[in-house]
Amino acid sequence: MAPEHKRRVAVERVADATPAIEVIAAATRAGAAVAWVRNAVDDAIEALAPLLAAGLDPLLFHARFAMGDRLDTERQVIERFGRNSTDEKRKGRVLVATQVIEQSLDLDFDLIITDLAPADLVVQRAGRLWRHPRGHRPISGPRLLLLSPQPVDDPPAGWLGAELRRTGFVYPDHALLWRSARALLAAGAIETPDGIRALVEAAYDRDDPGAIPPGLASAANRAEGTELAAAGIALQNLLKLEEPYDRDAGLWEPDVRTPTRLGEARVVFRLARSEGGDIVPWYPHEDPRRAWALSEVSVRAARLKGAVEDAAVEGAKTQWPAWDREIPVLLLRPGADGAWRGNGIDPRGQRLTVTYDTSHGLMFGS
Repeated sequence: MAPEHKRRVAVERVADATPAIEVIAAATRAGAAVAWVRNAVDDAIEALAPLLAAGLDPLLFHARFAMGDRLDTERQVIERFGRNSTDEKRKGRVLVATQVIEQSLDLDFDLIITDLAPADLVVQRAGRLWRHPRGHRPISGPRLLLLSPQPVDDPPAGWLGAELRRTGFVYPDHALLWRSARALLAAGAIETPDGIRALVEAAYDRDDPGAIPPGLASAANRAEGTELAAAGIALQNLLKLEEPYDRDAGLWEPDVRTPTRLGEARVVFRLARSEGGDIVPWYPHEDPRRAWALSEVSVRAARLKGAVEDAAVEGAKTQWPAWDREIPVLLLRPGADGAWRGNGIDPRGQRLTVTYDTSHGLMFGS
């Protein structure tokens, strides 16, 4: 391979958010474009406050925005950090994002801080470092900070700690995370392309002696069982091209309930607001059907199961195609503080207040 296609990204560990924020602040003061990749949307949202307190102006990008707002934010992200972004637009800018920047988007950062994730995903994130030639970089070389506990030889069941508690839900095989941290930090760098295979194999080798520490065995076994169950569900939902299609056969459900990829169950909601006594889509568009589509947001079913709807919402749905009418609507109303709030239903059937704005996305609680 030509030397210009080979890269070495230094990998260093950072123990928690406090030193990560200090590094981000110092790098942006030097003029760097920085990304902090968080594994959970709530962690990304919570990262904004300390960054703002440090005098920074971060941009937040995750999947829990209404689709129209998400597309608007994506355009801002590309303008600031994309291939054609100028030094003036990038200088001292910070992006806090989730896995939405791992693939597809052609972004370029001087420094990345990332929560611990499986090694192959960390490699994907590192691919957004020094991605395009630029005349000047305020940092001496591509550098990735891995927010991770120390991969000690005998990690306890709570090894991830409070800082990465939500990461443990997103990536339930904690032994995989431990092996990933061990491989990345032992190597001290991500070398492409020659070093990638060794990193990924070390992370995913469950059969190597000591690959599953006793303290993490329970989580690893549960994760493996979940993977096997997901594979079975995928086979049941598989459309067999050699057989006639029957809508009532198998486990087929409407799209809002059957995910298009394996993973935890999600619910699609449409956001609406009350305007002059009318119920209108959250995101404006001259075409009402398009406006409703751009007002959709996907939420984990484990967080929000449904919406508290009233007659006004049901009246608005009469204008929808029949196949859309079972999509739940979160009706948002402005409070005295200017925040838009609505009422959802949690998995236990209890009412749950949701808050929405274009800077943070959908949040749970008042």
